[in-house]
Amino acid sequence: MLYVADTSIAGGDKPREIEVGEFSFSSHTQEGRIYCVIEFKEETERRSHKSWVWDPLSQHYRQDEDRECSFSILIESDDAKFADIWLWRSYMSDPAGIAEDMFAFPKADGTLSPALDDGGPCWESVYYEGFVGQKLPRFKLQKASGSYADVSATAIWKDGKWRVTLSRPLSTGNKDDIVFRQGTEYRISMARGLPGKIPEPAFKFRMGKIQGDDAGAIPLPSAKSHSVGEK
Repeated sequence: MLYVADTSIAGGDKPREIEVGEFSFSSHTQEGRIYCVIEFKEETERRSHKSWVWDPLSQHYRQDEDRECSFSILIESDDAKFADIWLWRSYMSDPAGIAEDMFAFPKADGTLSPALDDGGPCWESVYYEGFVGQKLPRFKLQKASGSYADVSATAIWKDGKWRVTLSRPLSTGNKDDIVFRQGTEYRISMARGLPGKIPEPAFKFRMGKIQGDDAGAIPLPSAKSHSVGEK
């Protein structure tokens, strides 16, 4: 299902939320940046991921079953030949204050092979040879760098719901990022984790008027009243 959002109205309007699958989405621009606010339900914060747990029988660490919470937002260019992918993760990226910036070239059938943007990631895998503790983190968090770290993130979990705000300059100057331009149409979709195929449903929006560094809001009408059928 594809939804259309007419965002040609410029300046001052309060961004309206659009419901896309299990996600609630709204967006606006300010001082040369685009902001995307995403909300979705999650019973717990899930602030650990694939922890190491000591196995006394084998005398080594094994991977636990804990999993972090994560979602991706995919922003496709107007010609559908390039996708900017922002992957937010409650354990791996949120403490660093970013979403992992990635990209892909969608194939004709919609399949994706995401790759990291240039730069240094915000985590690295670690292993422990001998007993250090009963349960230990598998990943060491570190400072990210380069185009990989373009997307800032702030997140709050409360009452069984995540509210995540992602922001990025309208133009980063990096070849692995989409440039948000006035009057240009983009296709957005969201999914849990990192998908191997472009998710459905999705919606389109067109950037409204941008005035220098003080950009107008991007209003998003209700998706239900803008359904245009199967994609």
